[in-house]
Amino acid sequence: MKRSLFLLAIVFALCFVANAQQPSTPDDSSIDNGVYNNRFFGFSVTYPKDWVVHGDATNTRLKEIGKERAATTGAMSSASAEVILRNTYQLLTAFQYPLGAAHVEMNPSFMIVAENVSHAPGISDGYDYLVHVRPMMIKTGVIPIQDEPAAVMLSGCKFFRQDSRIQVNGTSVQQAIVMTVINGYALAFILSGKDQQSVDELVEALGTLKFDTPPIRRGITTVLGTFSSGAAPSTSSPQKPKPSPRSPQNKSKTRPRP
Repeated sequence: MKRSLFLLAIVFALCFVANAQQPSTPDDSSIDNGVYNNRFFGFSVTYPKDWVVHGDATNTRLKEIGKERAATTGAMSSASAEVILRNTYQLLTAFQYPLGAAHVEMNPSFMIVAENVSHAPGISDGYDYLVHVRPMMIKTGVIPIQDEPAAVMLSGCKFFRQDSRIQVNGTSVQQAIVMTVINGYALAFILSGKDQQSVDELVEALGTLKFDTPPIRRGITTVLGTFSSGAAPSTSSPQKPKPSPRSPQNKSKTRPRP
C-alpha cells in the first residue's frame, strides 16, 4: 500500500511539472464579445462589430493559397514557403461576411499574424521586416503605395504601416499592413478593404489596441516588460548600430528611417 501511494505521488508530481513546463505559444488567445485577447504577446484589440471569425480550416486554406501564389509567381520556392509557414501563426481571421457568401464581390478582412523572426537579428522592427519582404510582395502582385513604411504609435508601441494594392479574382483590393517586432516575432495586423477610406477606418480600429505591459527596447529587440516606478517609456526612435569606419557598408547610401 505504501509503495502504491509512493508511485501515485511520483505520477502526480510528474504531471504537475509537465503542465507547468508547457510553454506558451503565439496563438495562446481567446475571443470574448468582439475582443481578441492574446496572452503570449499580452494585448487585446477589438475587431469590427458583427464580423465573422473564421477557424482553422479557413486559416489552413489561406496558407495553402499563399504558398501556391508565392511559388507560381517565383517570389520563393515551395520549400522556402513551407519553412516560413511552419513558423507563422494565424492569430485572428475575421471577415465582414462568411467566406463563400453569395453576391459578395469584395469581402473586407481583419487579420492578425505572427512570424518567428528570431533567426534574423537584422529584423528588429516593423520597418526592417516590411522593407525585407517588399521585393517578394511585388512579385506576388502586392504593389506598395508608399515609397517606405510609415511609423505609427499604438498603445505606446512603435509600429510601421505599409499600404498596398492587389488584384484578387479581377477585383482591386486595398490593404494596410501595420507591423512591429516583439519577443523575436513579427506581429502584423493585415487589414483589407475595397478602397482607401475603408482601410483607413480599419486602421482606426487599432486605436482599441492595449498591451498589458508596455513593450520596451533592449538593444535591437523589443520585449514585453514593465517600467520602474516614475520611469516613462522612451518615445525616441531606435538607433541602428553604426558600422565601423573600415566597413564596406559605409560606401553605400541608405535612406533615412522614418
